[in-house]
Amino acid sequence: MAWIRSGYCCRCGECCIGDPFGEDDKAEANPRISQLMRRSAPVAGYCPLYELRELGFEHNGFCAGHTGAVPAGAEDPYYLAGCNVWPDHPDQIIDKPHCTFKFDWRDD
Repeated sequence: MAWIRSGYCCRCGECCIGDPFGEDDKAEANPRISQLMRRSAPVAGYCPLYELRELGFEHNGFCAGHTGAVPAGAEDPYYLAGCNVWPDHPDQIIDKPHCTFKFDWRDD
């Protein structure tokens, strides 16, 4: 029994609000945190991986950790370690009205 997610990431940026790490996590001695995650957030109040793009897109921000947002092989390890599979429960997007993911409950 589990929630099964379907749909796609529309890159609305609503899940990027807030920094997932504290200052202690960003210490140079922590090898799991990339240089992108150690930087100051380009957009105040958002994850350090959140970037602004040129006008003309439906949403004006995107995650720099996404596959396809950076050259192949340069994806951010934080994104590849979990951000790319989040959300995994419908409660996690209840306050994110632009999110395009859908969830179905499966009993099998």
